[in-house]
Amino acid sequence: MYKISLFNGRMIAHEKEQLLKKTVLKLKDKEVIPKLVSFVVGNSSGGIFYQNLKKKAGKRVGVIVDVKSLSSSTSLSEILKKIEELNENPDVHGIMVQLPLSKNLKLKTYDIINAIIPSKDVDGMRDDSPYLTPVTKAVLIALKAAYHLIHKPPKVLVVGGSGFEGSKIFKTLKEMDYDVERVDRKTPYLGTHTKKADILISATGHPKLINSRMVKNGSIVVDVGAPYGDVKIDDVIKKASFVTPVPGGIGPVTITCLLENVVEATYDSLKKK
Repeated sequence: MYKISLFNGRMIAHEKEQLLKKTVLKLKDKEVIPKLVSFVVGNSSGGIFYQNLKKKAGKRVGVIVDVKSLSSSTSLSEILKKIEELNENPDVHGIMVQLPLSKNLKLKTYDIINAIIPSKDVDGMRDDSPYLTPVTKAVLIALKAAYHLIHKPPKVLVVGGSGFEGSKIFKTLKEMDYDVERVDRKTPYLGTHTKKADILISATGHPKLINSRMVKNGSIVVDVGAPYGDVKIDDVIKKASFVTPVPGGIGPVTITCLLENVVEATYDSLKKK
């Protein structure tokens, strides 16, 4: 059995918040307050829960997080009009839409995401967004924390690598010259793929998908599944050397990385004035 290291996302998020707070104070000296507007369509309890976490974190660092709750019957034209108004509002520095969208809008996700101008796409969802997705940034922070366990160029596998978040993680790691491949939850003989990975990243949102039989001895396992986690952590720690837990792992860092993107977008907007 390997000596297990657990990624402490809450501690890292707290440290990042302290730094962000100082940066935001400098902006307030310029009479500028970073502001994010986040849309939640429908009454998804998970979406509302995450928005509340973002709101609380924003309050701690001095970023305004304005959550706009819209009815599940909201039309495409209505939400596009709201986004257009915010695109033109200089006091709003970031715009995001909580995914997944309600059934009537799900097929229009691409159109809605791309209605947000790149400079305000702080969630990094557009292909031409200047910002990395907060989840991707959090994964990179976790890999940095585990770097002392990597003694050779690692083989990386992203499970759920064709999904919205997984594809962003895969693309970024590919651009960073990692030896990375991707599979999906329903890939035949999934365990034969996962057992070869030195770094296994799971982003399927399918609870407890990854167990110890699917994990290589001494591997690094990054759980991006929300809200319950893709990894059977009590089982996987028997073989892995590093695991990000759920809750308390990637999630808290993701929220702080989102606020970091909002603050960066605020500074970028000042440069254009």
